Order: sequence, then C-alpha cells, then structure tokens
Amino acid sequence: MQARSAALPLPLPAEGAISFGDQAQFHPVKYLHRLAQRFVEAGGLIFESSPIVELHEEKGCILKTASGSSLTANQVVLATHSPLNRVLVQTKLAHYQSYVVSGPAPAVPDGLYWDMEDPYHYIRSIDVDGARHLIVGGEDHKTGQESDTAAAFDRLSAWSSQVVEPVDALPFIGRNYRAENIDFPLHLVGDTLKPAEASSIDEVALGEGKLVRMGLSKVAVYKSPEGKVQCVSSICPHLGCHVAFNNAEKTWDCPCHGSRFTTDGAVIAGPALAPLAPHVP
Repeated sequence: MQARSAALPLPLPAEGAISFGDQAQFHPVKYLHRLAQRFVEAGGLIFESSPIVELHEEKGCILKTASGSSLTANQVVLATHSPLNRVLVQTKLAHYQSYVVSGPAPAVPDGLYWDMEDPYHYIRSIDVDGARHLIVGGEDHKTGQESDTAAAFDRLSAWSSQVVEPVDALPFIGRNYRAENIDFPLHLVGDTLKPAEASSIDEVALGEGKLVRMGLSKVAVYKSPEGKVQCVSSICPHLGCHVAFNNAEKTWDCPCHGSRFTTDGAVIAGPALAPLAPHVP
C-alpha cells in the first residue's frame, strides 16, 4: 500500500514523498545465523572455507572445490554472488560500487528512506549495543568505471560494498537456462587498445596503482606507502578485460563484470575464481 505525503519526517528539503506501508526492516546476518542453525538442526551439514570453483552438469551435478576434491548431487542451488557455471547470466547483471557512512544519532526516526537523485542516496537507522545509529548510503557507480573513487568515498566515507543489479531489477530464480552489460565488449576491446597509464614503475607514486607498459604487456603495478612494489597481470581471468585501480580502497577492479582483487592479485569478489597472475618485472 502506498500513499502520497507532502511532509517528510527528516530535516531535509523535499517537494513531496511517497510512503509504503506494511514494510519491514531486519538484520540479514542475524537472519542467516538463525537459518544456518535451523538447517543444522534439521540434519543439514555446512562446510566453511570450502569454496566451489567448478560446476559440471553431467548425469547429475559434479562440484569441485578449490582444494581439488569433488562432490556429486542430484540438484544444486546456486545462491551465489555471481553464477559459477558458464551460462551467460552475467551478461544480464551489472556490478555497482556503493558507499556507506554511519554514526550515533539518537533522534533518527524509524523507516527506510530513498531519494530520487542519480546517483541515489538512502537513510535508515539501526540499534548498535542499545544505541541508535544513523546509516547514510548511496553514491553508486559501476565497479571499475570511476576514475576517482576517493571522491565518492569522501562524500559518504567509511566503507563501501558491491551491489549486483539484474538488468530488469528482478532476481533470477528457477532452473538453469542457456541462453545491461553493453559495457563488456566496449571495455574488452577499448581497454586493450588504450595506452598504458605509465611507461615505468618509477612513474607510480607511493600509495598509487597504475597500468604500466612492460614490453608488449600492460602490468597492474601498486606501490605501497612504504615503497613496496607489487606487480600482477592487468588481465582479469574471468573473461579477459583489463582491471582498473580503485584509489579509495586500494584494489584492482574489473569494469566488465565487477570482479575485484587485492593489490597482490587475490580475489575479493567474483565472478572471477582465479587471482590475477603474478608478474616479475
């Protein structure tokens, strides 16, 4: 149920608002902890630190873990951040970086609030150890496609998360099928032809990351504030796009499908399953 309202219970200017009744706010981590507990109580088994890196649909389902062991199942539910198998679902997904700040604010009213700006912002509250805190978030942009992430980070500071948005805003639910990501071919070709950001490691400042030309290749080079140099391949192992440096969080982000890596190449977020390959200058 929705209703128009001329007033907004926040000290912010607004021409009007639409309110939706009978909504709920819940803590997703607490919910998952209780769900896992009920699952185990019903006889289920949970294996942590055992990521599945391959899924083969041959006479049932065969799953392979990062350690090389295999599991078989009649059916598999993919409740993952990004699809593990080779169906082209990722062509229907867009990965966005989202920023959030929070702090004590005892006078915050209950409710979830969004504005209609682009990029949008939202406000909500949460109880932390008995104290009311305000959460302000937004400033979304596509992962790996913002050259100055620190600017967005300054606007909403503290930390950021990654959001995966289906092209039609609806979840993909149901059995596998074979079949918004127009950026993929543009970045795949354009970034390959684009010149490197530097011609030598000397041009990379302390605390900075750049794509450096080394022979026929572009190498992702990060130089720590202490001067330690880390060199990894600039090519995302998912589908071959070149990564870009995120200066706010000191990560290498793929602009095609949103994979994220640490400065030494380890995977932070998929769909990439393998790290950026190390490179010896």
